[in-house]
Amino acid sequence: MTPTTSFDEALSAEQLKIARTVVWDHPHQIRGVAGSGKTTVLARNLAQRLYELDSQHHRPHIAVVCYNRCLKPLIEERTRQFYFDLSARELAPGRVLFTHFNGLLHHLCRSSSTPANPLSYVSTKASTSEQRALEYLQQIQRLPALQMNAHRFDTIYVDEGQDFSENEFRVLLQLMLVSPAGARNLILFYDNAQNLYARKAPNWSSLGISFVGRSDVMKTCVRNPAPVLDVAFNVLVGRQSATKGPTNTLQFADMGTLRTNGLIDETGPVIRTRFAQRTTGATPEVSSFTQSVDEQNWLARHIDHLLAHGTPAEEILVIAPKHATAERFTQALRTMSRQVQKFALPHQHAEKDLSAKRPGYLTVSTPESVKGYDAAVVFVVASHEFTNAEAKDRAAFYVACTRSKEQLFISGIGGMGLLGEAQRVRGHLYPGVPELTLPPLVLTLLETERMERVLSQEISELELQKHEKEKLEMQANCHDFDKLATQLQEQAEFDRREISRLRDIVEYQDLEKAEKIEGVFAQPIAYLEMLLCKLTILPQSYQVLSDPSLDPSKAFTILGEINAGIFDRPSVNVTKGKGWAEVRFSTGISDDGRIYYQKSLGMDGKREVLISLKKRQDQDILVLCKRK
Repeated sequence: MTPTTSFDEALSAEQLKIARTVVWDHPHQIRGVAGSGKTTVLARNLAQRLYELDSQHHRPHIAVVCYNRCLKPLIEERTRQFYFDLSARELAPGRVLFTHFNGLLHHLCRSSSTPANPLSYVSTKASTSEQRALEYLQQIQRLPALQMNAHRFDTIYVDEGQDFSENEFRVLLQLMLVSPAGARNLILFYDNAQNLYARKAPNWSSLGISFVGRSDVMKTCVRNPAPVLDVAFNVLVGRQSATKGPTNTLQFADMGTLRTNGLIDETGPVIRTRFAQRTTGATPEVSSFTQSVDEQNWLARHIDHLLAHGTPAEEILVIAPKHATAERFTQALRTMSRQVQKFALPHQHAEKDLSAKRPGYLTVSTPESVKGYDAAVVFVVASHEFTNAEAKDRAAFYVACTRSKEQLFISGIGGMGLLGEAQRVRGHLYPGVPELTLPPLVLTLLETERMERVLSQEISELELQKHEKEKLEMQANCHDFDKLATQLQEQAEFDRREISRLRDIVEYQDLEKAEKIEGVFAQPIAYLEMLLCKLTILPQSYQVLSDPSLDPSKAFTILGEINAGIFDRPSVNVTKGKGWAEVRFSTGISDDGRIYYQKSLGMDGKREVLISLKKRQDQDILVLCKRK
């Protein structure tokens, strides 16, 4: 009877099949798309093999090797969980060597070296990875076979195999015993699309390894929703690259296999992936800023919002392209965030042996240090630093994005590097879908009861805002327009979040309750009228206020002046709309903004206001004429 664990219910049929069928009599390779659960399958298979061996006297020498040090704790933890669930026993210390490649070699130098035949450790700082591999090969080949055999492994599992070079695989094979079937039991898990170091695929025949008849492909992504995969995959293969011609990451993506299995649709300007288990999900947001401090402030506010509404800190992951950038954003969050208490920084040497994801800790790191991990919410920051000319940068960007289980935020400065490419990809994938400042990520993470508490709290907060109306009106009458404009800009960003959140509520609550809540929040224009109590803002204005490509801050300053009854800037009469005047403002792109306002107060003591654009002025003036 096949042993089962309580975790098996959470595994897909594809994952369980591979986890239960991979055996040790020959080498075996498993290629999996991003998010297919390769590390979980490795741990489940290893735990089952260990459990089956418990009844035997033979204790094979087993190693599990990954390339990046931070992944090792995750693999070990999952293996121990599966093994305990199968056997009701803790995995004995030393039963399996869990390590990373450099750690394996360091272990070998300490355990197998003798005064007569030393094996010297090669520093990672003194040479390249290829130089180290060649030097280790030369040293190992000089050692007596008897000396080495005592330290060789019967089976080696390799996770994230695409990170290893051909010579590094040669080193691993030198550390393996030949099985009774005449083969080396190398169990390889990999995904070339996540090739962070731009390694060439090994020539296995030259290494004496054959995977013929012993290969599996994990075709289903269970981690990422399709919108996240679509954006990440198109940037990986350079579908909207500014440079002509295919990118050199096409070989990493293994397009041939994906086409053969019908896992991609290439009929349009962008590729639609077909290997996500969840075909719908939140649309990734791509945000561009003019300076780093603005991006950092935006990040801090978003993270504070999530934490304040119940999202666990460990379910938020901030990924930066470089170590220095990760450090810069960490320092910014320490200063700007009011909610973050503890940081996990797996890219730092002191935390390399710790799990990258720990309860209560917000993780800030680089793509290399969070491979294999995931989180509900992922922020890929400073993405302009991923250059569109480097294959390894595209792979790193792909790794970063595909850590997201629910929502993905991509941000950076200007439209440089892969940030601009991500913006173009998103525009093609979701034309007409506006950027949302902060979708309600907590709704996909928390149970309904907690969600209702959050909504109740936010409704109370809105009630408190109403009591601030008099204070804000006083500020306007005191001509403090800059302060009022800042308040209005912050309120507009909050409005966009609320409208997005209300739309998602329908998926988790009955329609009647959603409509009731939506009635409390109404539309963003209602908030502006609450703050600018002497104005009635016409509904057509929302088309300008909700456009993420426009900057409405100049409009807010003018609205404050109109609300206070003071007109310090020139205005012109609207020819066809008698009784109306026009003030122009910059939207951040050009001087194309228009504000139309009534020159006299209405019967209710208010002025009607319409916020428009130059390209819309003819049709909006017709609206004004009908309101005479």
